[in-house]
Amino acid sequence: LEQSGIVDELRQSLAAAGVESIHLASIDHEPLTSDVDEAVSRAKGESCGDRLIIAVGGGSAIDLAKAVAALAPQAEAAPV
Repeated sequence: LEQSGIVDELRQSLAAAGVESIHLASIDHEPLTSDVDEAVSRAKGESCGDRLIIAVGGGSAIDLAKAVAALAPQAEAAPV
């Protein structure tokens, strides 16, 4: 989906609406615990642990986004 430009279009639409966005992760396989840990760490580093998480893509992207949304707001999230 990134190559199709959909992700850029979404980010441009968000920016036009005054919503700041960051691209946390790309995934093309079932999320591994290391994928979740990396995305959660990045979310915390970007101070977006309590923000809206949008998944673009299929089940793997949605699974990763759900894990990040659940774990990033925690003060001390243990590695998965």
